[in-house]
Amino acid sequence: MKTKLTIISILVLAGLISFACSDDKENSYESKQSAATIKSLPDSTRILQLDQDNVLKASNMKDYAQIPDGRVIVTYEDYGQIPAPADNSSQWHSGKITKLEPIATYKPVEFGDSVVSNDRIEVLLNNPMTCVQDGYLTIAYEVGSGNKDIQHHLTLQKTEKPLVFQLHYDNGGDISASQIKEGVVAFDLRDLVPANGEKHNIVIKYMGFGSAKTISIYFDGQRYNAPALMVGHETPMECYAC
Repeated sequence: MKTKLTIISILVLAGLISFACSDDKENSYESKQSAATIKSLPDSTRILQLDQDNVLKASNMKDYAQIPDGRVIVTYEDYGQIPAPADNSSQWHSGKITKLEPIATYKPVEFGDSVVSNDRIEVLLNNPMTCVQDGYLTIAYEVGSGNKDIQHHLTLQKTEKPLVFQLHYDNGGDISASQIKEGVVAFDLRDLVPANGEKHNIVIKYMGFGSAKTISIYFDGQRYNAPALMVGHETPMECYAC
């Protein structure tokens, strides 16, 4: 079973980039870009959970009613902090969305399913979009690509160990790799990630540009730490003849 993903170049992959959006200082607001999760509250209000500490309540959220709840990349104007609901510990901000793009999101495939792909992919560990948040594993990555018309495939496969996965990349025969392209993909792990508030870590194994690699992302409830490259003696990708 394979998950299909068309590689989309992303012009900006930094987590929060500030820039002036107007020459008129009186009417200018701080503009930011971030990965986020669209959430629907019990009263049908839709918000953007920017990270574990910040929520955006956008004045024009209704303009994006066709985009379902889930992971997105949002560019927005931040108008400043507003009072948060009594039952919410995040800092709430008012603002306006200037661009909203869904992140291609998939379910992991089962352990034992046939997945044959060993093309090279590099997970961007220092990119803040690579994280575990709201039950989703989001990965910023780089791949070699030379033909924009060839469809690429990304698959996250379960292993026999809970919260240990293998990330498979298939370039679909796009072997020229004349350019390095960046992208972002998300995997829905809400049925797999414990919500008991204890400390856990998700392990991802993949074939990097130079060698097979293993990374780990630690999280505690809704909080997560930056991913780290794990050093160990186990073969990072058992499915490869290493």
